Amino acid sequence: MHTVKAKNGKAPASANWTEAQKSKGPNNHVEELAPLSSAIPEKSASIELSPHIQKGRRNGGCRRRDNKEEKAATQTLLKLTKMASSWFAALIALVLGSGFLCVYTFLDRFGVRSTGGEFLRARYVHCGVLLLLFPVCVLAPLAVALSLRRLQSKLSKATVSENSKRPFKVPLSSFLLFLNMGWVFFIYLLFTPREFLFTKEKEAILPLIFVASLLGPQFIEWLVARYIVPHRSQSLSRFLRWTLCLMIIVPLDYLAFRGFFGRLWTIFWGRAIVPSGAIYYFLFMSLIPYTFWRVNTRIRKLTIHRAKREFRLAAVCLSLFFYFCAIISFAMRVFPQIPQSKGGGDYSQSPCVAVHFKEFHLSSALTNASPLVLSLSYSNCFVAIDETPGAYFLADTNDAGGPELWREMRTLPHVIELHRDTVDLVRF
Repeated sequence: MHTVKAKNGKAPASANWTEAQKSKGPNNHVEELAPLSSAIPEKSASIELSPHIQKGRRNGGCRRRDNKEEKAATQTLLKLTKMASSWFAALIALVLGSGFLCVYTFLDRFGVRSTGGEFLRARYVHCGVLLLLFPVCVLAPLAVALSLRRLQSKLSKATVSENSKRPFKVPLSSFLLFLNMGWVFFIYLLFTPREFLFTKEKEAILPLIFVASLLGPQFIEWLVARYIVPHRSQSLSRFLRWTLCLMIIVPLDYLAFRGFFGRLWTIFWGRAIVPSGAIYYFLFMSLIPYTFWRVNTRIRKLTIHRAKREFRLAAVCLSLFFYFCAIISFAMRVFPQIPQSKGGGDYSQSPCVAVHFKEFHLSSALTNASPLVLSLSYSNCFVAIDETPGAYFLADTNDAGGPELWREMRTLPHVIELHRDTVDLVRF
């Protein structure tokens, strides 16, 4: 075997490597590859891609993420839609059922019972809305105000670091202004006569109360922050807020209800020492959120799940009982005080009607010369208590002391039912 020598007289590196291979033996294949691998030039571990391919991959990942986000948003929207539709259906059922029970209870006191067979009427919806105005206008803002005050007191007691933001603070005067707006709106919407708001001195009072309550605190904050030095701004802002609150609640509320305070006392309390007014309705409605609050407070101290479920069930049953009592008290003590023009049962300002009969429906006992027909046709002293697709229900304003005493629900008039087939014309 001939060996190849290099120019300098030494054997080449490949020949030396062959001899070393023979001397090591067949069991060392791992070490055998080491010189060969060292002879191969190293390459980068990451393969560089062209900018177009990298951009395409990035866009593909973004598209996949966008598709997932769109699917999640669509599912969330569908869930919210189903939930909103369910709650809306429950609310409509609550309003319609409450209005039906209220109107049926009220008319039953007059002896009118034929309306029980008609469940879907616009009057039931109207009455149900009137029934739920007190929780919406008064109880809900009061609950929100108490919850915010409680949260504010908790945050003020907690230790706040120097870098963290200051806890929010809602002044007590703003709470009072907020509650006053709901109370004024509730009274004006339900109990005031239809001409009361349109008198010359009261046309601008109600809008002024709302505008001053909403924009007054913001104007005070802007004025103090712009023109007052910082170390006096807080005390001056508090003083101006309370001044605005007292100016709205005392003088403006007095001007808004001047001439109506005696009527309000009769509506809320009654004429006797023992309460016989709308106070019972307000009490039963207020007991419903109080029951849930008391039960939730009690549940936090319990650790047994069965006891929690039983407490919640008891709260629901007790709240339904209070709600039914509130409907009955509303039908007997609040609904008769609401003017008929607003959907209530106060007929003191209702227009009187005159009825003209069809000739061929008058029998021998009931002719044109009978006192009842003459009274209904010419006396113009009857008011419409209710009307259905099949009949009119009328009452004489001279009966049982008149509509002013009917509001007490103690002495009620006799009601005349006239079928629509016998009536030719009703003149208001």
